[in-house]
Amino acid sequence: MGGMDKINVVIADSSPAFRAGLRRSFTDESDINVAGEAVDGEEAVKLAAQLQPHVVLIDVKIPGLQGIESAKQIRTVSPKTAVLILSDFHQESEITDGLHAGASGYLLKTAPLSAIISSIRVVSAGNFVFDTQATARILHKLNTHDNNGDTIQMLANRETGGQVYRNRPFQ
Repeated sequence: MGGMDKINVVIADSSPAFRAGLRRSFTDESDINVAGEAVDGEEAVKLAAQLQPHVVLIDVKIPGLQGIESAKQIRTVSPKTAVLILSDFHQESEITDGLHAGASGYLLKTAPLSAIISSIRVVSAGNFVFDTQATARILHKLNTHDNNGDTIQMLANRETGGQVYRNRPFQ
């Protein structure tokens, strides 16, 4: 992206209030543009294919095609789109399944707005972002449950140049 280009974002969440709150907050950001909104997973995939946004924010428990499967399909129809999964709570399977589906990040919906905005910028630049607890769960899984290296290999095979960011605001 050039200096004046905006990060086009699709917000996919079934809650009108949550979407409206994010949309309103993003209007204060000169580099973020809400390109579309989806109320279910199927609509999120359609919008990603149609709009080719830089980032899709998606609720892991969105109705219809849920967030993990939506992320996988979004990455198929719009390979350059970063998918940032939002969740109400940490669940190890969601984090690892999201990674396998091609998501670039995982945040709690209760994260500070500044953390969500910062994460949009990070994933739109081709990097990865996970809140501190999600990072701890991934590392725990790597150290205790994944002795055959499948997760390590999966991460190594993902887009090159990505980094896992640990940001203190997520604690």
